Amino acid sequence: MLAKFLLIVYIGKYLSIDDLGEYGLFVTTITIAIYFLGMDFYTYNTREILAKGKDDRLPLIRDQFIFHLVVYVVVLPLMLSVFAMGIINIEYIIYFYLILVFEHLSQELYRLYTTLQKPIFANTLLFLRTGLWVYVIIVFWHFHIPNTTNLKTIWYGWSIGSFISILIGISYIFKEYNFYKLKKNINWSWIKQGVKVSIPLFIGTLAYKIIEFCDRYMIDYYMTKADVGIYTFFGGIANSINIIVFTTVVMIYYPILISLYQHSKTLEYENELRSFTFKTILVSFIVAIAIIFLVFPILDFMDKNNLKEHIHILYLLVIANILLNITLVPHYILYVMKKDLIIRNSSMIGAILNILLNLVLIQYYGISGAAIATIFSFTAIGILKYTSSRKYRNDSF
Repeated sequence: MLAKFLLIVYIGKYLSIDDLGEYGLFVTTITIAIYFLGMDFYTYNTREILAKGKDDRLPLIRDQFIFHLVVYVVVLPLMLSVFAMGIINIEYIIYFYLILVFEHLSQELYRLYTTLQKPIFANTLLFLRTGLWVYVIIVFWHFHIPNTTNLKTIWYGWSIGSFISILIGISYIFKEYNFYKLKKNINWSWIKQGVKVSIPLFIGTLAYKIIEFCDRYMIDYYMTKADVGIYTFFGGIANSINIIVFTTVVMIYYPILISLYQHSKTLEYENELRSFTFKTILVSFIVAIAIIFLVFPILDFMDKNNLKEHIHILYLLVIANILLNITLVPHYILYVMKKDLIIRNSSMIGAILNILLNLVLIQYYGISGAAIATIFSFTAIGILKYTSSRKYRNDSF
């Protein structure tokens, strides 16, 4: 988490604001494309794995990755459109595809080990994928190593870090499970059922990502790469609230909540849910306060006046990320009860609202309008999910 934060800071200091905008669009496109590769299939398999004993989990793990390979054949060629539309510079095409595939596989392994309730190992993979290589680059840039202060160095490091995490993640699976004794054929009917279950959640997740990232594309369309860079910088800092809450709270609690609900352990479920709610809100505000206090010495270190002039963007995005984290509580209440259509519909309403607000507000208020649109969108989603979760909790168990 610190590495991702420092990377944004060092890009802002040693590269141009335009480069920061280019970086922001590259990362945004990778993030969205990964969801198309994954199709949120893990949400289906998470519940399937937790309902099985260890000996019955191996076919589920194998068949999930078979599904992803099929999706690759369809989706990867379509990704050429981002270069045809000029969203990403064509000179980065090889890096884009390497990072996209490696990042997706590493992310699925991270989710798998989270489901298997091995959070320390999962976060080790996450650190290799998003952390360790960043510190190497920061050292290179800080000591002015020749020919390293550019975006391509980031793409190199990202590719290597993700690939190493995949190798370690796969080796651990082979250590825990004996694939050579796996005699069951690929269960295509199970995969088809998984697709049917996952699609509503995928649409809901995609709607969330539209709210989180479409503003960057609209800023790029209506304004400049430098404006995207400013928004990306403050967005990256504010997003650390969400990353920290997910890593330290959500990934610990949601497998537990699913398991308790599936086994009808009402009292334990309610206790864990209260703890989950309290910690989600508490950590969100603690991190938000820390960010507000730390940002000024960081801006002094970067010495970029155009960033200081837009500090209000950070405040708006901090509010947006706190609201996003609060919506996770009713989200996971609905998720454990398999109310996937409600999750999808709430997120879609928020996404449509976000697009409409961005179209209007960015033209009148610039990048401030994009941040305001995000606040209103997450507020709408939170109200919808909270209302639905209260209704269905009264009928549960």
